[in-house]
Amino acid sequence: MKLSSLFWLGLVGITATVAGGVLLSKFSESADMENQQDLDTWVDHLLAESLSKKLSISSSSVMKILNGSADIEIAQEVSNLVRNAELVFQRQSSESIIKVSFSARYKDGTSLSATRERSWDDLPSSIRREFLKSGSREIKVPWHLPLVDTQKN
Repeated sequence: MKLSSLFWLGLVGITATVAGGVLLSKFSESADMENQQDLDTWVDHLLAESLSKKLSISSSSVMKILNGSADIEIAQEVSNLVRNAELVFQRQSSESIIKVSFSARYKDGTSLSATRERSWDDLPSSIRREFLKSGSREIKVPWHLPLVDTQKN
């Protein structure tokens, strides 16, 4: 009788551990998606503000372009304006603080740049992994504009 009770108790314990691991994994994935979405939103708003002035259209119209739901001709105009864009993550003297810089260079010779600080835990997991793997204090990530290429499909 005791052996049977121990078996069931062990089975319940293992099941609870596995279920807890699955829930923790889902929570971690959700937090990582939020971290990435926060960066995406920050960059999209910066670009929308800048590009709306260059194109003389509303920033909400530019946001539609950046989200891939705008007229192909307007999307091509935006694509023709942007030379390149990049995010740079720099570890500060405090290992838990990361400086995040976004820069975009336009084909007319002008540029856009902005910087903010984030905690280590608020970085996307891919960036944290790259810091740990490379041992570098700086990670550069090209920012691809989801404009014309996604519109042609």
